[in-house]
Amino acid sequence: MSELKDKIKEIRNREGLSQDEMGRRVGYTNRASVNKIENGNGDVPFDRLMDIINEYLLEIDDLTNKEIVDFSLRDLTLEDWKELIVVYKDAMSIPFFNSDNCHGDIFYYSTEAKMKNAIKFWQDSMKNGYFIRKVIVDNSNNRAVGTIEYFVRNSEPNYNDTIVLRVDVHHYYEKKKALIKIFRIAIKEAFESCECSTLITKGWEYAIERRDALKYLGFKEQGEPLIGHSNEQYNNYWLFYKK
Repeated sequence: MSELKDKIKEIRNREGLSQDEMGRRVGYTNRASVNKIENGNGDVPFDRLMDIINEYLLEIDDLTNKEIVDFSLRDLTLEDWKELIVVYKDAMSIPFFNSDNCHGDIFYYSTEAKMKNAIKFWQDSMKNGYFIRKVIVDNSNNRAVGTIEYFVRNSEPNYNDTIVLRVDVHHYYEKKKALIKIFRIAIKEAFESCECSTLITKGWEYAIERRDALKYLGFKEQGEPLIGHSNEQYNNYWLFYKK
């Protein structure tokens, strides 16, 4: 199978672009960057890879020639902003972020300062015991591709003493196969950390791949809304029982 450098050259030739033209389209400042990649002398940063995929309407497997193999979780650090900003500034990912009960924050962080401030807020909130947030890592390239957040909800009338799980990933990982693997490790992490027997997560009507993943894992769609701080009603929650 072709290597990544060959795939990029193939796309450039197909589009009739010079190395300089392709470089400018995906954010490089000169032709030398694309030239190095095509000659096997340069790596493609994750954000550039996403730009190429988005520009030419590709799937991630079209460039990597491999399946998403496995995922893991690790502790969040401020340095993660460099990779997480790729996720949280992506307009196609935002509709899949669960911002229910978050005081209007939709988790759109488009600059270094905004992403760092979000991470600092998450870290402070963890110190105060409000929730746990961890980084999702694609083990095939050791890149941060999103985060999970979980906490125990202690509020009536619905979902009392239940774990609330949020899963934010770049939209290229918003696929059933990848989501099943991510949710599996997230569920395991949450139940090991919290003494609860139930867990809920969001599955919007338009989130077809996510809903299919939740069904596969044994989640059940619920009719009762989650009631927010000011009695707002949030729907589309799915319930999972600890096995």
